[in-house]
Amino acid sequence: GIQTFSTNRQSDRSGLSNGFAQIMGEELGLLTERLKHGLNIEDIWSVSYGKGDYHSPHNHGSLGWAGILYLDLPKDSPGTSYIQPWNDIQNDTSIYHPVKVSEGQIIVVPQFVTHFSPPNKSNKKKRIISWDMQFLPS
Repeated sequence: GIQTFSTNRQSDRSGLSNGFAQIMGEELGLLTERLKHGLNIEDIWSVSYGKGDYHSPHNHGSLGWAGILYLDLPKDSPGTSYIQPWNDIQNDTSIYHPVKVSEGQIIVVPQFVTHFSPPNKSNKKKRIISWDMQFLPS
């Protein structure tokens, strides 16, 4: 397969966005301050990676922002790698950046940035919450 992991993305998640926004109100408030624009959580889901599980390169669309909260990040488990949107100008190869993260950290990027999760090398589960946000109308 092109990916292996467990997720609740195909189940009913109604109400999760509001609860998450309440719990993460302070952090989301700092983000909207920095962006100087209000945001709305459009979708939210969880992902668990067992040993050897990975997520193939993908993006979340062309508009808005995508966030990841690292809930459980075992020692031998990789963070997310982001693929630069342009190739290296000297050798025309793709460039990707593994982001060093720790449990409890949040990463937010534009939804169009392609990213992936390399295989989890740990015997313990890596768990994240991921969400998509759109700008509120002005």
